[in-house]
Amino acid sequence: MDNYVILVNIGNRNIKYHGQGFENDEIPKSRFLEVTKYLWENEGEQKNLSLSILPAILGKYPAAYLYMFCTLQEPVFEQDTHFEGLVIERMLKENNSVGNVKAITMRGIQPTSEEKLIPWYKDTIKQIRKEHETAAFIMYDTGGTYQQKAALKAVLEFYFKPAFNSHSSVRHTGLYLYQGIDDQSGGTMIQLIKKTASEQLQQLTNVMFLADHYNYAAASDLLGNTTNPSLSMTLSYAALRWHNMWQEIERKYSLNNFSKAIKQHPVFNTISKDHKKSFDDESLKKVGLGPTAFRHCRNLIAKSSAQAEIGDYSGSILSFHQFIEGFVYGYIQNNSEFKIYDDYRNYSEKLKDWLIENENDSLLERFGRVPGGISFPLLVFYAQKISERKNGNMPHFLIAIQETQSIFRGKMYKSFRFLDTIRNAIAHDGEGVTPAEFQAYFPLVDESFKLFMNEEANPFDQINALLEDLILL
Repeated sequence: MDNYVILVNIGNRNIKYHGQGFENDEIPKSRFLEVTKYLWENEGEQKNLSLSILPAILGKYPAAYLYMFCTLQEPVFEQDTHFEGLVIERMLKENNSVGNVKAITMRGIQPTSEEKLIPWYKDTIKQIRKEHETAAFIMYDTGGTYQQKAALKAVLEFYFKPAFNSHSSVRHTGLYLYQGIDDQSGGTMIQLIKKTASEQLQQLTNVMFLADHYNYAAASDLLGNTTNPSLSMTLSYAALRWHNMWQEIERKYSLNNFSKAIKQHPVFNTISKDHKKSFDDESLKKVGLGPTAFRHCRNLIAKSSAQAEIGDYSGSILSFHQFIEGFVYGYIQNNSEFKIYDDYRNYSEKLKDWLIENENDSLLERFGRVPGGISFPLLVFYAQKISERKNGNMPHFLIAIQETQSIFRGKMYKSFRFLDTIRNAIAHDGEGVTPAEFQAYFPLVDESFKLFMNEEANPFDQINALLEDLILL
């Protein structure tokens, strides 16, 4: 497996030619092509040469593959580095000081023209990438024109993720950006390249764009290492919450761990309430759920509504079906002896046996037969029966859920696929949802959102408001 690939633009300071009276032993730019051509053609002069700048990065990654990008313009220019690259390649191969080395010349391309450099780098990097699919790539930004450096960096950032993620760990693949800095002893030290102020601003713009579309995991990945831990923490929290991973949230994020900037923001009330499941009795009583199921359903309907907002109809329908499943399970658990929300495996068979013994006639009337096993439509049926017997306030909502399921053949959705059919097509066949189908179910999505949110804003939009404020700090 490849480990590292170093990519470097060769400049006019990568070799020193000793004993010629040149200042600092550096070949004059006005004679650079002429002298390096002579060195290439006269290998005996190699004893008078030493490498500069490159040894620092090669010492850090001695087994790396090294690709050097050189110039040979048309007509040729006195500072072209074609022959210098060939000389360095020969020196490194003879010294066995690098895993493998190759000088690649951009022929006939002006090194100050980004319009020509970008396509050349794209084609070249694409080919190198094919040859080293498992490697981490390193750009060593020391030589070449400003345009060469900018073009190579842009192409590499297009093709590769940063090698460091938001938790400061290192990927096996990705992109490192280094630069060589002259030190006081005349040598070279290498440093990671930091983003410029404008690059940082663009990065944060992209982070906010992803967050506005509820893609928190990608936003966190793009953010990478940051001096804003509150922003990083909020993105990580939002990513877990988006996937309803409450156990992981509780394991990772004690409320005391949130920073002062987050605790002082209005959204922290929502975070705290959901974290502690401290919902008022009226909210729980209105929907007939316990705190855990209420939080689960509240988060799913918020997600479904958010997905609808950005036109992710398939995602919204899938989340909505997860919501109604969670609601029915939670309603049965909170209003009967069957703790099916917490322990479906043990209680589903008990519930089926109870229904056959106590609701046999109703089952025959509704399903035309006695079901052989537990199913979601059967659970909806039972939840409705509970609500009717308790004179509860949910029969209308449970009937509306029944209408969405194909086995009940409800009239409201007879012109469309039923919700369970759509859900299965999404989950198992990868099919999408048409806008017309989504609009048929959206009123029920919206009704559910209002039922659980009590006129509160969508929690994910509240989190996005916090993220925007943290970015603007």
